[in-house]
Amino acid sequence: MEADEAFGRTVIDVTALPLTCPLIQALASCHSLTSIEGKLTGDPLDLKMFEFTKWVLEEPGPENTRYDNLAPAVVKPASTNESALQDFEDLDNMEIPYEIGLLRRFHFSSSQQSMGVITRVLGQAQMVYFVKGAPEKVAGMCKPETLPGNFNVVLNDYTSNGFRVIGFACKKLDRKMKWVDAQRIKREQLECDMVFLGLLVMQNSLKPETIEVIRDLHDANMRQVMVTGDNIMTAMSVGRVCGMVQPHQKMVLISLAQHQHTDPRPPLCVEVG
Repeated sequence: MEADEAFGRTVIDVTALPLTCPLIQALASCHSLTSIEGKLTGDPLDLKMFEFTKWVLEEPGPENTRYDNLAPAVVKPASTNESALQDFEDLDNMEIPYEIGLLRRFHFSSSQQSMGVITRVLGQAQMVYFVKGAPEKVAGMCKPETLPGNFNVVLNDYTSNGFRVIGFACKKLDRKMKWVDAQRIKREQLECDMVFLGLLVMQNSLKPETIEVIRDLHDANMRQVMVTGDNIMTAMSVGRVCGMVQPHQKMVLISLAQHQHTDPRPPLCVEVG
């Protein structure tokens, strides 16, 4: 990708993309969901993201032993067709089902502001690491040439309008890496020189009673404090909308000097309504 290349089109229907698209694979595999008595359970935003892909999650069992000595959880599309599997290496050997094994999960870390998962498509030798998290954090893990030139403009546009934005990236691992190696490798070794995939944009609307409760707290002269891990622009927008910050009040953004990463840049921006 050229240094000045911008984001591609906004995708609002992932079924229009091939199943082998790395961004679709990331959305389907990079989460901490689990199945309890046949029902998906986990973070509500992870759940919404996964449902958006229209894939299914299968937990380890006697049928899921096709990867290595230990059976991983598996994600796969609810239904497949040849056109959706374009560029799949084993298209001529379709008796092998198209599914992705989740070989090792690195759960969300507030200090890392991200989570990751080592995956492998059934029938392919090479593992792939996917990561998702705060866009600025994820961008710092990526090769500069994979980041769109208008990254900051697009990110600020979404966050200043109150959207929650999550960044995604991937990295193909050494073909010689085995299951045992995947269990031993350090996270820091994975989260560098990655390829930026795009942004997931989610709208998390305020509950109907929120504005009324905030108003009552204001009337009672009670101080309100917002503690959030979201982008600061998202927090500022929500603060205005819910009434924590009054229309006549000014907001001051204070930032500490820190190491600056190269300006970021991605190919797809996924928007979930």
